[in-house]
Amino acid sequence: MPSDFDQETLYARVKALINAPDAIVSQDQSAQPILVRHVTAAYQQHAKTYYDTDPAARGKIAKVCSDLDVIAGGLLATELGPVLLKKQRDLWVKSGVSRNYANTLTNMVFRIYKWAVSHELVNVESYVKLKTVEPLRRGKTTARENVPVKPVPIDWVRKTAEQLSPTLRAMLRVHVATGMRPSELCNMRPCDIDRSGVQWMYRPPTHKNANLGKSRAIPIVNDAREAITDYMNRDPKSYCFSPAESVSWYNAQKRAGRKTKVQPSQRNKIKKPPPPGILRIMFRPHRL
Repeated sequence: MPSDFDQETLYARVKALINAPDAIVSQDQSAQPILVRHVTAAYQQHAKTYYDTDPAARGKIAKVCSDLDVIAGGLLATELGPVLLKKQRDLWVKSGVSRNYANTLTNMVFRIYKWAVSHELVNVESYVKLKTVEPLRRGKTTARENVPVKPVPIDWVRKTAEQLSPTLRAMLRVHVATGMRPSELCNMRPCDIDRSGVQWMYRPPTHKNANLGKSRAIPIVNDAREAITDYMNRDPKSYCFSPAESVSWYNAQKRAGRKTKVQPSQRNKIKKPPPPGILRIMFRPHRL
């Protein structure tokens, strides 16, 4: 640790970075050492707003930052180099992650340091050194390979659909007919489907490439249109498919197939709320 290390001043500066991570630091970095954990904390604060609609990305960032804090959190940010990064990557591989995912996490470290350079938390040499770490190549590492995901036979899909609730069955039909992302299917609202023309078009308000200025339009035709028609007569801003409706359907099926009497304790009775005095007695703290 440097002899002129001023902990009180350093923490005040890092707190300012966390509260305003996009502000460019004008102070002399040599007089105020920045540690790896300071960089990771500032980047995670930045990710809360930059990746506000992408919880998966925030999860990867949180994992990378946490692992970096364990292996090098107390080091100067400039001391995190290729050797330490490859050591951390080896730890990810030993934990069982695939080769592709280990490369993804490593690239996340590159992204964190690139952001840190742009905010003058570290020098550009630190970023350049980390970028010399080459990705893991197929057949050149002990990391496991992902098994290719094959499509499910359509006969399995049809047999599964027979056991689903009407809501899930309609969702499955729309999914098979359009190939849209599951999140887009779950977030469908009547107001997002343009029915003014001959062909219906679903335009998700948020999607994967929205930050690139790209638009997305999904045609709702044939079986997809037939499946979703009954779900369009709702509040325009409510979701087309409701999990509560699906759960109610399953509960109704269970009640219809029940062969024994319902126990009194399990009957759905509307009970009157207890008097206020009873609540006070129930939640009165015990005296020692």
